[in-house]
Parts: sequence; structure tokens; C-alpha cells
Amino acid sequence: MIRVAAAQAVFVGATATFALAQDLPSLNNLLAPLAGQEVQASGTLTGASIGDNKTIYMFKLDGKGDPFDVTFAVDRATLKSTDVCDMFNGCKIDISAELQVSGGQMGLIIFDVRNLAKN
Repeated sequence: MIRVAAAQAVFVGATATFALAQDLPSLNNLLAPLAGQEVQASGTLTGASIGDNKTIYMFKLDGKGDPFDVTFAVDRATLKSTDVCDMFNGCKIDISAELQVSGGQMGLIIFDVRNLAKN
């Protein structure tokens, strides 16, 4: 009798958990409204050359969280100034950017760079 009651309790608990999970919004639905929002931030910019004069950049908030993928929408001189920000010696930087959302991934389109200083 106790085993049956325990099995029923586990079944009811699992069913309730499954039902709650079905009611949760999708990650895409939660992140979609953030796309296009303009933000300001301070953090560290790092870059890694991958050949053919191409560099992949990442931006990380001051000591917090995972890095964001970066796309630049700046003039050539500003883009050239980021060459000193390699993956071993990132640069402290203040930015203005637009949030870019693709599926469950968030990135930054940086359109203004301020206070670039090599670490």
C-alpha cells in the first residue's frame, strides 16, 4: 500500500512538472522584444585573428557573465584602433550598441566606442 501511494505521488509530481514546463514561454519569445534595443556598457573587448585579415571580437561586461559576439558598425579609423585588443591583452572600453538576438543567442552591434585603453 505504501509503495503504491509513493508511486502515485511520484507520478503526480512528474505530471505536474511536465504541465508547468508546457506553460513556460519559449526563450525566443522572451528575448525577441530585446532585439534592437540600444544599450551602453563598460567592459573588455578581445579579438582573435582567424586569417584573411578577419578578426572575431567578443565583449564581456566588467567581470560579469559570458562574452557577447560583436559586430562593428563604426568608421574605419575606430575599427583600426581595436586591433590592439587581442585575446591575451583585451582592452577596457565603453560602448554604445544595439542588441542583436538570433534564436537564443544575444550579440552586440557596436556603433560607438569610447575610452579605448589597452590592458
